[in-house]
Parts: sequence; structure tokens; C-alpha cells
Amino acid sequence: MTQSTHCVKLMDFLSNQTCKNILKKHLPSTKHQRHYRTFLTNLYCVFSGYKCGYLIDKVSVERDTILNIVQQIVLLELFVCHIRIVIINEDIVVLNVESFLNHLSTKQVFINVSSELSYPVLLTEDTQEVIQIKTFLHKTFNNTEPEVKTTIVEQGNLCVPTLVGLLLNFPIVYWHREDFDFNSVPLSVYKIMITPQSMGCSSQMMELYSFSSPVQFDNDTLVRQFVNCLIRKLRMGGVSVELIQTKEQSDNVSL
Repeated sequence: MTQSTHCVKLMDFLSNQTCKNILKKHLPSTKHQRHYRTFLTNLYCVFSGYKCGYLIDKVSVERDTILNIVQQIVLLELFVCHIRIVIINEDIVVLNVESFLNHLSTKQVFINVSSELSYPVLLTEDTQEVIQIKTFLHKTFNNTEPEVKTTIVEQGNLCVPTLVGLLLNFPIVYWHREDFDFNSVPLSVYKIMITPQSMGCSSQMMELYSFSSPVQFDNDTLVRQFVNCLIRKLRMGGVSVELIQTKEQSDNVSL
């Protein structure tokens, strides 16, 4: 997980009046104003390379609005990074291309939870379908141009949960189709919480990263390495961070 070169701290970014004005211009409603800090914090972490992608529900914010906001913030030259807006069905992902391609070249943990299985199965090697998705993503984003543009990903034969898991840099990536049945499986839920303090803002923690893993894979080395690396980089960047780990059933958790 590489970190893009940047010359601004999170606290300074959140208090940047130009960034605030950009949000007020494109998201003027009171409903959106309550989420300015969360929105800017997630953008900062993507621009800085702390996370590859930021998932936004297309129903809540139109994609052209997101594109305009990101384009204008990138023009401020506070960060050195290549950003792409990715559209998948009803979702929008603000993607740090360099961080994502670096993540794609490393090993991920794939867990098969398809409906024909009675319990989760760890894939010891990439299947042909997983290789197909990774190859597709590499070709799609490898020759990116520096301008912020929109890429629409057609679902086709691609497994959407795996696709989104890779774009968001989850250390645990689930493989399943839409008809999977994964109820009553005990899960460990990891939440990385940060305190984005800034001028005029209270010190309230917010969720930066959340992912789940079947409890049987709790001791997987890659998961621990991912969590420890992310926490270390955030703290080096002056961000207050805390890890919360809970046990839950999968019918209460969004995979």
C-alpha cells in the first residue's frame, strides 16, 4: 500500500476554506453539510494513498457532482496522485490509481462464500475468474491519464463483490454471486476509527475503514499486516487512530 506524495496534513485539509467552498457550491443542502467532514476526510485518505478507494452511493450524490468536486480539489495541487471516478452499477468509487495498481500487484486473501458451499473456503491460489478480474482491472487503469476522468465498469461476467473488494483495497476479498447464502457464519469485523480534528470541529471519531473476515481466518498474516501497516502510516501522518474488532453474525454485517 503506497502513499502518494502530499504536502498537507489532515487537519489543514479539513480547515482549508477553498475545499469547504467547493463542497458548499456543489453540495449546498443541509443534508449534505452534516457530512462535509466525513466526505473530506475520506477524500484526503484516498488522495494521500492511505486507502485506494472511497465508496459513495450514487443515489445520495450524482456522479457529475462527485467528478466536479474531485476535479476542483485536485487542481489545488495539494497532492500528487492520479484519481479516477469509477462507476459500478449504483455505486461510485473515488480511486487512487497508483495505490490501487500497487495493491493489485500484491497478494490478497480470497474467500469463496458461494451458495453451493456450506462454509467459507480460503482460495489457496487465484482461480481463473479471479485472474480474469485482476487482468481486466489492470488493463482498465494501467494507462491512466493525469486528468480526473470517469470510468464506467460494466458488470458483464465479473463478480461485483470481488470487484468492489479489490477497488477498496480490502485485505479479505469475498468471492460469490448474487445468490449466495452466507447467514449464521461467525465473522470478525474490523473497524479502523480516526479522529479528524480540525478548527471548529469536535473530536468525534469516525469510521475510515471497515471489513469483515470469517473468524476461522482471524490469524491470517496478511490481514494483520494490512491493519498494522495502515495504522502505522496514519499515525506517522499525525492522525489519531484506533482499531475496534468485534464478533458478529454475517446476517448483521454488510460483506
